[in-house]
Amino acid sequence: MVARIIHFGPDECRRLLVLRSSGFTIDECPSLSQLRSALENKIQPVAVIISETRLCGPADAIALIRAHTRAPLILFQNMAPSYSESDFNLVIPVLTHPTEWLHRLRAVIELSCSTPPDQIPRVPPQPERSSSILRHKA
Repeated sequence: MVARIIHFGPDECRRLLVLRSSGFTIDECPSLSQLRSALENKIQPVAVIISETRLCGPADAIALIRAHTRAPLILFQNMAPSYSESDFNLVIPVLTHPTEWLHRLRAVIELSCSTPPDQIPRVPPQPERSSSILRHKA
């Protein structure tokens, strides 16, 4: 089984390349219609990521995601955060080092209990240095 992540929004910081090189399969969804199609796939994602942008309001995407999956919802913030952090299981501030956010991402996926730990790609150990917010929603 592949650890599938759905990504909504622009990939301005090349995070999808990092995720792919770490063993995740990514469904890129630049529009709400593509997001809906990805969420209707029979293979459930291990996580859904929104990359924050000033051009795209999050409310419709969040509602659509929550209606289709219980997978953790992760936010990659931009320089001027505009979303409510309480809507997300994990918030990754802009400029967080990839090794650090990969560890946080993996941890929130493990907490979701939707994916066996042996099916989540491993990343090398990294000391904690983040101001990221980690939340687990039941």
